[in-house]
Amino acid sequence: MLLKLFLCPKNRDHYCILTMIVLTIIYSIYPHNIYAQKEAANTNTNEKIKLKQLKKIVATMQPGEWREIPKTSAPLLTRTEYDSSMASAPAGSHGFWGVVGPSGVFRAWGGAGFDDTNYDWYFTGGGHKDYGGNEVYRFNFDTLSWKRLTDPSPYNPETKQPYKGPVSRHTYDAVVWWPATQSLWVGGASGYLPGGDQQSPPQGIWEFDPKMRKWVFHEHKGLPSPTSLIVHPKRNVLWGFFGLGQQGFQREYQTDGSAKVVDYGYFGDHMTSTTLFTAKHDEIYVIDRGGGMNRAITATAGNGRIVLVDRWPQDVQHLYNKGIAYDSVYDRFVFWDGSKTIWTWDIGDKKFRSFQTKVSPPFDESISNGSFGKFIYLHKVDVFAAYGHSKGNVWLYKAAPPEAGTLLDLNVPRSTIGKQAFTSIQASFKAAKNGDTITILPGIWKEGATITADNVTIEASGAHLKDAAVGGKATLVIQGDNTVIRGLEVSGAAVSGGNGAAIRQEGKNLTLQNVYFHDGQQGVLAGNNSDSTVIVEDSVFERLGYGGSAHGIYINRIDELIIRNSKFLSSKGEGHEIKSRAAKTTIENSIVASLEGVDSRLIDVPNGGVVVIRNNVLQMGSKTANNDMIGVGLEQRGGKGPDYHQWPENSTLIEGNIIIDDRGRDSTLVHWRDVPEPVMLKNTVIGFSKKQVPAGNTWHHDRSTAGLPPYPHLPKILQSDGGATR
Repeated sequence: MLLKLFLCPKNRDHYCILTMIVLTIIYSIYPHNIYAQKEAANTNTNEKIKLKQLKKIVATMQPGEWREIPKTSAPLLTRTEYDSSMASAPAGSHGFWGVVGPSGVFRAWGGAGFDDTNYDWYFTGGGHKDYGGNEVYRFNFDTLSWKRLTDPSPYNPETKQPYKGPVSRHTYDAVVWWPATQSLWVGGASGYLPGGDQQSPPQGIWEFDPKMRKWVFHEHKGLPSPTSLIVHPKRNVLWGFFGLGQQGFQREYQTDGSAKVVDYGYFGDHMTSTTLFTAKHDEIYVIDRGGGMNRAITATAGNGRIVLVDRWPQDVQHLYNKGIAYDSVYDRFVFWDGSKTIWTWDIGDKKFRSFQTKVSPPFDESISNGSFGKFIYLHKVDVFAAYGHSKGNVWLYKAAPPEAGTLLDLNVPRSTIGKQAFTSIQASFKAAKNGDTITILPGIWKEGATITADNVTIEASGAHLKDAAVGGKATLVIQGDNTVIRGLEVSGAAVSGGNGAAIRQEGKNLTLQNVYFHDGQQGVLAGNNSDSTVIVEDSVFERLGYGGSAHGIYINRIDELIIRNSKFLSSKGEGHEIKSRAAKTTIENSIVASLEGVDSRLIDVPNGGVVVIRNNVLQMGSKTANNDMIGVGLEQRGGKGPDYHQWPENSTLIEGNIIIDDRGRDSTLVHWRDVPEPVMLKNTVIGFSKKQVPAGNTWHHDRSTAGLPPYPHLPKILQSDGGATR
């Protein structure tokens, strides 16, 4: 009626009717709002999505199979492109390469958003010190090809913000495609700060339009940027979940970017949650920490919090920030952590299952730092897709049916104290009293724990703790005094800071007997603790180390370290096999060997003290990065500075060892500083230069002249006969 009054003067009704007919036709052809226009454009685009190449690949896949899509590596920004960007930027602009460069989009704590209509997969991120670029990458499953949609922006020296677009940040799970707006929405935290550590992104949320290739910022004061985002399509809202002191709060965002605070209960901690929506159940699921450091699955339909699982099987405890996708065919969640094991949780029977695969995609730090949206379900072809390596290809996984999996029983005993059984190792450690003996039962347990009781003995023959850490520290954190651990195997100990250990020793006095620690960042890390002794006997430490600051064993300022009848082999990441700051360090009747490891020194005693290296086999490998085999007192330079520390008694005895240099290249047998010259007696030295071998020792030019088999043979440990010659 209003339209008629406006357009139709009196006595002109025939013209009015004609005008209204024309307007009605126009109105029916052209949608009346921008989001409707986008939906219409999307519908036309969707008609072109055939997925022919993808379907051809999937047609030949078997259940339980991973398949690589060739030539699908992301087109990362090159160093030449970066240099060109900086050359054309205003004078004084800050760069954005960071520590890891453009691979940080995929490697730094972040996820991805998936448009399941057009089958476009969007990636953006970086942040902290990793990478400052804010470019957006898109992978299309129809063409099986990548495209970089935007170029990264240098940073304004005054504002420390990019000239264009958002600050690069750890996006966590806060990257989502919103069909209603046909755009990508991005939250996150830990923003990149040029020349600094990190900055908090502005309070709000960013929206990226891939067609216009433009960013829009929606400011919302009062809460930080969300660390997890999820669309509820039936309510047509975008939900943001928060942590880091903001527990109990969520936000609902409208399509215009406006928001309101809502509270459905506590859904998890900063950085750890993953959110999924299942249309079948009309609920949003949050996978996150539960009570007691266990993991939980909670759900909400917008009317409160429902706890579905308050304790995961310990086997899958480490999956809290890994790839999780919803399988609509079998109505289950599927978890991928970069390994050859796939885990599922069925919504119907609420059971966990595991599935073993023959291969798995290669992965880098994107998996250890959280893969979030880098593992997705493609419902049109019933396969999952994963992108686990910044320089690798996209992979597909064809899920096996539930009956092919192995049911995981939450009630399987993991440990005992006397006749009392526990379904988690942590529960037994928590229940332990002073003087108790805890038995960790045989099996592979993906679980870590903290012990606080004193005089505890841990018997663990046949038990293997794998890929687990607690408190961002270690697989086992020992806070009690006088702990003895026997027969335990630990592997895969790693934390984001690079200093994860099989054992973090925080109490006094630790004895390890017949343990096997391997393939992690560090074997044992012991803190400063007076009146404390660490003893390692009949044990093996191998393939440990990370970034030159984690080692096979790293003992800080304690009274004494004793290593007997053990092997320290193949340290990696330029770590030392043995590093000790103890007042007294004794290494005897052991094998300390580089072999194929990219290690540093075999033995590093940086604070001096009383050092005895006796009756060992010491072998320096061809890939060793350091010239020195043994270092003593090398961190004493500087005299009386705040970090200066030297024990009042200093001496070094190197006696009765078989010492082999397979490295060459001007290797140094012993490098000392600010301590008395080491005493070398009755050693058999093979390699190095003859001038480094004092009288009272036997020297051979190489393995052949010593009558020793070629590398990698290691001789047996033999008692010295006292007949040293030169």
